[in-house]
Amino acid sequence: MSSRRRLWNRPAARPPAAIDRALADAAVALSSRSHWLAVCDLLGPRLHSLDPAAAASDPVLVDAVILYADAAVHVPGHDPEVALAWARYAHHAAADLYPQHHERRTAATDALAALANLHRRHDEAIPLARAELDRRIHSGDAVGEVGDRLRLAAYLLQAGECDDARVELVTAWDTWTRHHPPLPAHSRLRGPLGIDTMQVGTEIVAMLNSCHRHTEAKTVLKQMQDAVIHAFVDGDPYLDDVLELADQYAQSTAAHRDAYHRDQPCACRRPPASHGRSADHDEASRPRGGPRARPGDTKAPDGDER
Repeated sequence: MSSRRRLWNRPAARPPAAIDRALADAAVALSSRSHWLAVCDLLGPRLHSLDPAAAASDPVLVDAVILYADAAVHVPGHDPEVALAWARYAHHAAADLYPQHHERRTAATDALAALANLHRRHDEAIPLARAELDRRIHSGDAVGEVGDRLRLAAYLLQAGECDDARVELVTAWDTWTRHHPPLPAHSRLRGPLGIDTMQVGTEIVAMLNSCHRHTEAKTVLKQMQDAVIHAFVDGDPYLDDVLELADQYAQSTAAHRDAYHRDQPCACRRPPASHGRSADHDEASRPRGGPRARPGDTKAPDGDER
C-alpha cells in the first residue's frame, strides 16, 4: 500500500533546455531501481541552475522534479529549502497542466507532502495529505483511500496529533475490511489480496501500538488474522514478507513513541482537523501537545492499561 505505481507517459510539450526528456527518462530508470542518490546526482545540478520561482509550467520539468523530490526523501544531506522549493513548483505546475484527478497531480502532491513531512513542516504536509484524501474519496477509489489515510495518519503521528491519527487508522481499517471481507478457511489464498490485507493491518497495528492504544491494536490484529492468516502456512514466503514488514513498521513508529510519550499514554490532545486546510499557518506558533495524564492515573485515555 505504501508504494504506488506511476505511469510516466511522454507529454508532447517542448521541455526547457536544462531538463530534456532523455534526462528525465534516465531519472525514471534510476528511480525504478531505487537508486535515489544517483537520481539526486543526475537532476540536482540541473535544477540548481534554474530558478523554480521563474520556471514555466512544463510537463517534462514536472516529471523530473517529482522524481527528484521522491529521491530527496531517501537521501540525507540535500538542501531542504532547494528541494522544497522545487517540490512546490511541481505541485503548482501540475495543477496548471493537468485535470484534478490526473496521476501527475497526485504524484506531485504526494512528493511535496512527503518532503515537507520529512523536514517537519507539518503544517504544510498535513493539509496536502488531507486534500489528496478528499480527492480520493470523491473519486470512489476505496483502495487508494486506505493508502491515503495511512499516509495522513503517519504524518499526524509525526506531528504528535495522535487523536487525529487514530481516527484515520480506524477509518482506514473499517474501509479496507468493508471492501475485503474475510476469506473462507478453505481458500488457501496465495496472492495480492492476502498480502495486502496483512500489510494494511500490520501498519495500522504498529501505529496504534506506538500510541499505546493496545486494545484497539489487538482488535485489528485479531480481525486481520481471522481474515487471512489461514491462507498462509509456515515457511510461506508471503508470511515471511509480512513478518519483515511488521518489524519495519515497528521501527518506524518507535521514533514517534520516543518523541511524544515513551512509557505514557499519548499526551497529545488537540481537536480533530486542527491543521485545517491551509499550509500558511506559522508552525512556530502551533502549541505542542496537551494535558498529560496525572501520576495517579492508571488508564490511557482510550481505556488501555499503561
